[in-house]
Parts: sequence; C-alpha cells; structure tokens
Amino acid sequence: FDRFRTFPNITDMEDERAFTKLVETLVAEHITVVPILGQGMSEVRGTHDVDSGFMDRLLMTRISRRVLAEQHIALHKAQTSKVGPRQGYIGVIRTECKLQDVVRRCFEKAASICERTYGHYPPLQFRGDPDVTLAYIPVHLEYMILELMKNAMRCTVEFAEQSNPPAAAGAVVGNDQHFSDLMQSVPITATLACTDDFTTLRLSDYGGGIPVSI
Repeated sequence: FDRFRTFPNITDMEDERAFTKLVETLVAEHITVVPILGQGMSEVRGTHDVDSGFMDRLLMTRISRRVLAEQHIALHKAQTSKVGPRQGYIGVIRTECKLQDVVRRCFEKAASICERTYGHYPPLQFRGDPDVTLAYIPVHLEYMILELMKNAMRCTVEFAEQSNPPAAAGAVVGNDQHFSDLMQSVPITATLACTDDFTTLRLSDYGGGIPVSI
C-alpha cells in the first residue's frame, strides 16, 4: 500500500508506464495470498476462533482491489499494443458472456473431476433462455460456477449411491450399468433467465439438500 500511495503524480505516458509496471508487480507479488490464507485457516481450526466477518471483508476488498488493478493493466495494454483491444472486451470485462456456454464449459471440467473420483457423473440439462448474455469478468464467472457445479455433482453422486445401492455388490459390470442408469435419473439442471435489470442462473440438483438444523 505504501509503495502504491507514494508513487508520484502521473504527468505523461512514461509515468503511466512506470505506474502500470508497479501495479503489475504488486498483483504478481500477492498472487499467493488466498492459498496462504486457506493454509492459515486450516492450521488454526479447532484451536482459535476466526472472525468470519473479518475474513469476508478482507477477501471482498482484495477482490475489488485486484479487479481495479487488472482492469487498469488490461486497458493499458489495449491502448499501447499494436493489435489494439481484444474483440468483445473492455479491459478484463467481456461485454457479452453467453451464460449457457460458460455453464457447459464448467460442467465439462467438473464432470472430468467427478468421473475420475467416482467413476460416473450426472448429466446436465438446461431450462429457460439459452441466449442469455451478460457483461462480466469471465475468470470470476467460471470460478464461481465451477465451484457450484463440483459441489452439486459430489452431493448428487454420493446421495444417489447411498440411496440406490446396486443389487449385486460383487458384480462390477452390473454395478457400472446400474450407476450409469442411475445418473441419468438425477441430472443437474441449469435454469437461465434475464430481465432488463437482472441475470439469473440457478443450478438445481438431486444432492439431498442441507438439513434444516444446519
């Protein structure tokens, strides 16, 4: 913060290039902050109380600072590069993210992880408007949807396996077919909708839900 705060006033493009270099350096230096925070949370779990409100504020302000920094860097590169800005982007913001395409990419990544872990995965189905688009930062959108998708798949597979065990536990081939058929009956449903003010994505699954007590 002090290096950022004490940077001299920018008066020309040379100053601006130096400032952008500083911002790039700060972004790179702090790339490991979240993994380190996660490790620290793991180490103190069970021995110290952690103020969740403090952690929420810390992470939210970090995200906002990084977005501002990365947006500045991207706009700088778009202005100074010979090829100009990327088509369909303003800085790091994609002006028309097609939501269905993003959900499908995240599903494919999560399905690959799920298949390696469990040997099978639930299918994906869409409802609503397939042409919904929104202006967003793709990497943030994909991170959120992928985490939701992984969680939905894990809960769906584990709940379905527990609720519908195969009749013959020793028949591996039969078990494979049993679970393949079972997965078709418990799809993850992505519902897409938008109005002039809101864009909505709802992921619905057959994972059993969260107990009311929790």
